[in-house]
Order: sequence, then structure tokens, then C-alpha cells
Amino acid sequence: MRSLILRLLAILLAIVFAAGAADLVIAKRAGLSPIDRRALEEFQTLADTPQLWRDVDVVSHPFVLMSKDSGFSYLVTNEPVSSPFAEPIPAPAAEGFHVYRLARLYPQLLPTWLLGGNFTTIGHPKRVLGQDSYYVKFGEHSFDVPNSSEHFITFLAHEAFHFYGQENWSMDPGPLGQPDLALLEEELVLFDEIRAETSPSRLRDLAHGLLAIEMRRLAADPEYVAAERWKATIEGTATYVGIKALEIKALTLSCRSGRIKMESWFTFGKRLGRKTRTNTVYPFVLHKLQQNMRQKLSAPATAMNIACPWIIFPAQVGDLLRSAGKLKPQTY
Repeated sequence: MRSLILRLLAILLAIVFAAGAADLVIAKRAGLSPIDRRALEEFQTLADTPQLWRDVDVVSHPFVLMSKDSGFSYLVTNEPVSSPFAEPIPAPAAEGFHVYRLARLYPQLLPTWLLGGNFTTIGHPKRVLGQDSYYVKFGEHSFDVPNSSEHFITFLAHEAFHFYGQENWSMDPGPLGQPDLALLEEELVLFDEIRAETSPSRLRDLAHGLLAIEMRRLAADPEYVAAERWKATIEGTATYVGIKALEIKALTLSCRSGRIKMESWFTFGKRLGRKTRTNTVYPFVLHKLQQNMRQKLSAPATAMNIACPWIIFPAQVGDLLRSAGKLKPQTY
């Protein structure tokens, strides 16, 4: 009985290997699909770009780009590999990188195709051909809305920054208290105004108003606000990196987040009656004022000790409040 099982397994493995090899031969003749080529080109663009965040190089690690369009996956790595499931291809890639097309039946990725999300979970790299890799799935939707947080280069930069740039940032600030809903309502109204505003001077006034409300929220519930700010810092900095990545393609992230308009993010908590607010709106305030986010954060502790306005708001806003005696770095 055991001998029969071993024979069946051997036959099954032989079929998988043969199917994988045939798959790669057929794909080689057909070439890259337009969607797959575009994804590899945008990866190359990101890899050729100077660091978007100081001391964080998000693309110096092995990546697996998984195409929902063709069903193929592409290993992009600076280390050569050899496998019957991997075919080196002359695809767009930054200098020093090798690109391998992986067979659709590559066993290590089958569970990821069937059960995995759209990107690697923090702390759980995907083992592919002996390398700890970061995988991300893409498809036609990754390119059909250019000015979107789901656009491939933006999505990749954002999620890879979470994984490689924030791996040591604490993601759990502890239990949250209940925010003051009246102050939260005021903030959401200001966020809606910011969404529609184009005047830099008015935007600065609105940002000033947000900071004033934040000070009142801090006094009302310091534990909740401190935890919320840390979450906003984690998500906001990743969003900022995504915005800067999109600028490489001469695009601008508009008031849209994937299929959901940004106005829905600004009023999300208000409409659903939830005691929360989006953590990604601050980078849009920053971006609309066209200021560079300070990139001197080297450790989570540093981020926690630096006033939030210097992370998620233009420096001028913090300077304005400090000069007015309304804000002290050590208290915010």
C-alpha cells in the first residue's frame, strides 16, 4: 500500500513538473502580457528612484509580482536562481536585478493564489525559491484609475513601506478610550473643506483649525488621542510614500482611494456613526500645501516624541502655533 502511494505521488510530481515546464515554454512564445509588462516597468521605475524615505529602500529585497491578468508570477531579485519552475526573462528591471517568470503551477505559490491576500502580511515573508520575498498581486484594476491609491506603483510603495520601513514600529498602541464625538464631528467638517479647497492660505488656516481641535481632543481624552496619532503616523507616512511614488509617473493622487472617493474617507466615520476617523487624510493636507514631509524619523520612539504636526502637517503650521505660544513640542 505504501509503495502504491509513493508511486502515485511520484507520478503526480512528474505531471506537475511537466505541466510547469510546458507552461513556461508556451508563455515564452507568447511573451509578456501588456498588464504584466506595465507592472514590471513600474517596478523598475520605483527601483531606479532615490529613496522616498530616508534609510528605507523598499525595493532592495526580493519581490514576487503576482498577475491576476495572466496568472503568472514574477520573481524580481538581485540573486540569480535556478528552478524548473522559473524562467529568466528579458523584462524591465532595475540594474542589478534578475526577473524570473514562475510557472502558474509553482507549488509554493498555489496557497497564496487560493487563500492569500493582495500583499504580504507584516512579519510573514513568503519563501520563494529559497528567498524570503514580498509578494503583491496586481491586475488590470491596478492601472485603470491612474490617480488612485490602488495604482500599482503607489500601492506597491505604500504596502512595501509598511513591511520594510515600519517592521519595527509598534502597530498596537494599546487599548483606546472613547473620543469626544462633538470634536470629531468638527474635524470631519474641516476635512471636507480641505478636500475641496485650493487656496494655499485657506488650506493653512484649515490646518491651523485642525491642530486647535486636536489640542482640545487631547485635553478631553489624552490616551485615545495619543494612540490614534500613532496609528495616523504609521498609515499616514506610508500614504505619503505612495503619493511620492505616484509623482514619479508624473501623476497626482486625487481625492480618490481606489474605488472609494476620498470624500467618503473624510465623512466615513460621520456617516456610519463610528467613533473613528481616517488615518490617511493628513498626507493630503500636506501634499496640497506642497511641502516635504520631514524624514528624520529613525525609530518609533523618535516618532512618538516628535510633535504630530511635524509629521503630518506642514512645518509652517507648527511654527505658526509655536510663535503664537499655543503649541510646545514637548506637549504635542
